[in-house]
Amino acid sequence: MRAQAHQFITQLYNEGLPVFTKTALEDIAQQFDQCAEKASYGQTIRVTALNGAIVEFPLETDNPYPYDYGDDDYRCIMTRPRLVYRTAAELTADRDVQFFSPTRAYLPLEVAHSTEKRCLSTGCTVDGWPTTSYEAVVDRFCRARTAWRASEHYRQFMAALSSATIPTGIRNIVGFACSTMNWAYEDKLPSDAQHALLLGLRDLLSADGHVDVHCIVQDPIYTDIDRQVLQSLNVTVLDDPRAFLEVDNNSVVLSVSPDIPIQQIITDIARPAILLWNRVTEGKKEDPFAADYASTRVISMIRDEYVKVPIPEDRDYFDDLALYVRKAACTRTEGS
Repeated sequence: MRAQAHQFITQLYNEGLPVFTKTALEDIAQQFDQCAEKASYGQTIRVTALNGAIVEFPLETDNPYPYDYGDDDYRCIMTRPRLVYRTAAELTADRDVQFFSPTRAYLPLEVAHSTEKRCLSTGCTVDGWPTTSYEAVVDRFCRARTAWRASEHYRQFMAALSSATIPTGIRNIVGFACSTMNWAYEDKLPSDAQHALLLGLRDLLSADGHVDVHCIVQDPIYTDIDRQVLQSLNVTVLDDPRAFLEVDNNSVVLSVSPDIPIQQIITDIARPAILLWNRVTEGKKEDPFAADYASTRVISMIRDEYVKVPIPEDRDYFDDLALYVRKAACTRTEGS
């Protein structure tokens, strides 16, 4: 049974059929919305597997996390549903047979839940890391944004982007996994720099004649304060997986070292005008369990359909970020 599943998925992948589709993502997003409108007890999320089978996941919102072994006054509670993304390489990886599940064998998408820690006596949520106030987050971000705009890195980066032949009609910039800015004990955060880059891109594209460029971000780790700060900057925060539905051939995608396979998902669903993500390197050994490695399909897309534009390096804030601009004739049919 395992060999049959692996053979099926490998053939699907080799034939160029998508593992991730907007149709599947939109269907699940709509089910998330429908479940949020009514009581969660007994509801399920139906996910279509690659072989056409329907797998149901129970909605567990507000239920205790089953593997929580906390103290008497605190419990880990499951909150809003989210997706777990599994690539073709992960689905076909040779692992111990005890980890094989016939039900999950064909599933690139599974339903899980975010969690939060609550005090049972007060009902209040306890932050999972040291957080700070709205004012402190805004102050640090503004200082980081101002410092970056005054830096040589900013000047070189924007000069490089300005020199590139950018496709016309860009309508949005979609950022994935830019992380929380609500952290108490650091004076400088990579997340501040990455959100500053998002806004810098919007400023440059708007000045270059692209009208009404919207910024959209998605990261399950965002706190309420993150959402308030981003809203004040005219950045729209969407829940997983809705930001993927906003990506099309007229998008810019920004993603720095995410913990889900952004590169493979985007490669299956669109050909964005600009990609700002971790450097794609040919000949690098694939790791099926790495979060965002470049598959052969990603490598082929970058090699054949994009031009790499040299940008200055800053591994402290942007890791191994690279800039790819789509060639003029290369697009992908929407809705794949």
